[in-house]
Amino acid sequence: MHRRRSPRLRISTVVAVVVLLTVAGCASDADSTDGQGQPPLKVGLFQLSQAELLDEIIDGFKTQLTDELAPREIVFDLKNAQGDHGLVQSIAQQFASSDNDLFAVAGTPGIIALAQMETRKPIIGLAMTDPVKAKVAKSLDASQSNVTGSLGFIEPPEILAQLVQITPMPRRIGTIYDPSNEASRIWTESFRQALSSRPDITLVEATIASSGDITAAARSLVGRSDLWIIPPDTTVIAGMPAVGGTAMPAKVPLIITAGDASTAGVLASVGPDYAQLGRLAAGTAARAVRGEDPATIPFVRPTGATWEVNQTTLSALSITLPSVAFEQQSGTPAGSAEPTPSSSR
Repeated sequence: MHRRRSPRLRISTVVAVVVLLTVAGCASDADSTDGQGQPPLKVGLFQLSQAELLDEIIDGFKTQLTDELAPREIVFDLKNAQGDHGLVQSIAQQFASSDNDLFAVAGTPGIIALAQMETRKPIIGLAMTDPVKAKVAKSLDASQSNVTGSLGFIEPPEILAQLVQITPMPRRIGTIYDPSNEASRIWTESFRQALSSRPDITLVEATIASSGDITAAARSLVGRSDLWIIPPDTTVIAGMPAVGGTAMPAKVPLIITAGDASTAGVLASVGPDYAQLGRLAAGTAARAVRGEDPATIPFVRPTGATWEVNQTTLSALSITLPSVAFEQQSGTPAGSAEPTPSSSR
């Protein structure tokens, strides 16, 4: 004969199970925090294309943010559009519907696309050209939106002032850019304006619609220009081997404003320290994580242009670079950069 279990025993058993489940749940919650009661920070990383300079920016951002927010755990979710404009919109939609706490974007088209879909969570622009002209900020002092970050815009007049010190001085400057890329279009417009004070120098433009147009664009400049300057256009920078492969046989000095100067055919890179721009952006991200409103956090930028000279290319050309090209220059150290004044550029 089976002995019937008493109601008191059944109730005790149920209570014990509930207690065990509760304890297990608490342990699970504890495992999902950093030991100080904070859950992991989820950061969506949006990279416009595969390019070394963007890798440097992203790496600088990740390292600095991890250091600034330690010991809090950070989970990075990186998505790369590979220069595909269709993927830019797709990734922006994915991030806008995600549970990430904030976003860091390297590439102005990605920043614009995401800002149109996500208006609450912080969006940190990495090395932006001009957030005001891109219409994601009202000013550089205070964006009045959820977008802030670092600027990578070395003023074209500053670069032009150094280019005219090259001997022989270039009289026809060629450039290649994608006009659909807001950053490169803004840079080219500013460079064109800078040349308005130099009637002795003309600008020869070659535009592209995709990476497949780069070689033809470079060839179109041969014979029509005696120096090439490439704006911070990620598509063109990613295709720099094709540009350098055209410039070198034609004996045309090729200068880039972003990217790796060691690429064959490139004479020099004249621009900011991109790893530093990532670190500077991490500083603004940390402020937003700690509770500051991104709308009031100023954009930050380094000062001065840094030259990186390809000695192999230089030795193959009959030109002399200005002395500044061989002087070590650097931007404002991370954490001490001054915010730029409000801009209406």
